[in-house]
Amino acid sequence: IVTNDLVVTPEGNYVVTDFFSTFAYILDRTGHITKQFEMRCKEEQHTCGASRVTIGPGGRIYVSDISNACLKVFNPEGELLRVIRASEHLIAPQGVCFDHRQRLLVADALKQDIIAFTPDGDYMGSLIDSKHRLRDATGLDVSDRHLVVTQLKTNQVKLCKLRYEVS
Repeated sequence: IVTNDLVVTPEGNYVVTDFFSTFAYILDRTGHITKQFEMRCKEEQHTCGASRVTIGPGGRIYVSDISNACLKVFNPEGELLRVIRASEHLIAPQGVCFDHRQRLLVADALKQDIIAFTPDGDYMGSLIDSKHRLRDATGLDVSDRHLVVTQLKTNQVKLCKLRYEVS
């Protein structure tokens, strides 16, 4: 496994996306693989370009797929529940996380913005865009008051005030 991203589940296990394959792995606390699941959908033309992973409500696993411009939602056992395709809103999804209001936040590296969705994938709007000098956002996380954004090409970490209204 060449780790692309990982997240800790509420049970203390790890979900890891593999950089060189279309699989994600669930590891127990000792690091042993307990489950693997395919992230590529059968109808997709491109190999799954899994970028980032996060855990949402109910322990659901959310994976951004940059190659297919979508987000994939799996149950805790790794079964695909839905694919979120918001063609006009998602071009190159990368970082994913949930904020304290249970909004799914997605960094789009090409659109240069942070987009908010409901956990079911309904588009809510943009939180931060290129007007805020966001460039190549690849990673996301939240604290109590801030959105933390990593930017690949500039090797920067930006700390942005977390807004609750979307545009």
